[in-house]
Amino acid sequence: MIQKIAFKNLDWIDLESPTRADIDEIRTEYGIHDFVANELHKPTLKPRVDFYDHHIYCILHFPIFDSIANRIHTREIDFVLGKKFLITAHYEDISPLHELADIFKLGENDEYPHPKTHAGYLFFYIMQHLYSSLEKELSIIGNEIEHAEDDVFRGKEREMVQYLSVIGRHILDFARTLKSHREILLSFESASIKFFGSEYAHYASAVSAEYYKIWNALETHKEILHDLRSTNDSLLTTKTNETIKFLTIMAFITFPLTLIAGIFGMNTAHTPFVDEEFGFWIIVGIMCLSTVIFFSFFKYRKWL
Repeated sequence: MIQKIAFKNLDWIDLESPTRADIDEIRTEYGIHDFVANELHKPTLKPRVDFYDHHIYCILHFPIFDSIANRIHTREIDFVLGKKFLITAHYEDISPLHELADIFKLGENDEYPHPKTHAGYLFFYIMQHLYSSLEKELSIIGNEIEHAEDDVFRGKEREMVQYLSVIGRHILDFARTLKSHREILLSFESASIKFFGSEYAHYASAVSAEYYKIWNALETHKEILHDLRSTNDSLLTTKTNETIKFLTIMAFITFPLTLIAGIFGMNTAHTPFVDEEFGFWIIVGIMCLSTVIFFSFFKYRKWL
């Protein structure tokens, strides 16, 4: 599907799941290199930046949070930047691009820096919007971490083990997708300055700055999660140790009772106290005395 948006003195062409006919149409109209046209037809796993005489080709992958499946999905966006046009191609629905397209259609683009512009400025504006949407997704992860922190200190350590692992997976998927942006944006920065001129250097650097803002926020979440998992593990270990300690003490206290009961339960001819008038109570007294002795010993050793 092709969506064309005329913006000031340039065209923005958005391709969603483009067909061969769609690609042939924009290749003829905008003089796209044959290699780029072939790449636009299908998703590409590896991000890249290619510099041609009449345009720049850039592939970036973005993490998109799926709230229904509670997963981070990777979505590819291909950018083709010419002097008077910008082509974006993607193979799944990407909400931030649709939102931005609606803004442009409605003419609500007063934030744009120049009355007349080229595709480099439009690329900066789109990337700024995409990174802004990632910032909102990171705030969702931040809220999950805050919720987990509250539950950790409410005594829900066991439930939080799995919950923190899910958050860790979100951060890992986020970082895995965004990590390649650093090298790609550096390559794009040098290529775009050659293509659009030295006056574009500020905007090329600003795109990288938007990325580093997201990356630093992600690193902060990662550090907080690491500390929170350590705290949760410590609390869980302490609680488990207390349980094991209690069960061990109970086992040692009941050990003499079991031993005494076993001894006096043997069917022998000369078992002491068995034939006495108060033999039962004497044996029970011995058991109680043994329990008190063991309990006092544990208190003395400060095991209780």
